[in-house]
Amino acid sequence: MVDIDLVMMDREFDSDPVKDTCEEYDVHYLNPTRIFANSDEADTITWMYRNGKRYHVTGTESDDGTPTRKQIYLPKRSHSDDDDEDGSLSAV
Repeated sequence: MVDIDLVMMDREFDSDPVKDTCEEYDVHYLNPTRIFANSDEADTITWMYRNGKRYHVTGTESDDGTPTRKQIYLPKRSHSDDDDEDGSLSAV
């Protein structure tokens, strides 16, 4: 067995059974959410662009005592490879 502390996944693994398995084995995980055109995620990203937000965090409480699942929105920017305009690093 290999001792794993963090699993990083791509969008194809965004499902509750995958997340439940990670939580069952006490493994931290990080994976982007699949974004569909007419979804809450797409609406949140549109809201972020309109309000100049660089990131947004939401949380979903669980009923079974497991840790709160959090979603972090970091939408792609057209100039995301450029440095910040003021030369500082993001707090994220």
